[in-house]
Amino acid sequence: MPGGRPPHPDGDTIPCPPRPTGPPVTRRQWIYGALCVLVALAAIAIRIAT
Repeated sequence: MPGGRPPHPDGDTIPCPPRPTGPPVTRRQWIYGALCVLVALAAIAIRIAT
């Protein structure tokens, strides 16, 4: 486009502000996650055993 910005070279991206990091995972979230994994594994083990 005449009079426009020059194109970015290959491999470069348009700079943008960094994404904000979320809050750290709480102990309760860890416990709920582990509990969900244990329930899912138990359900799979029971399904395989029967």
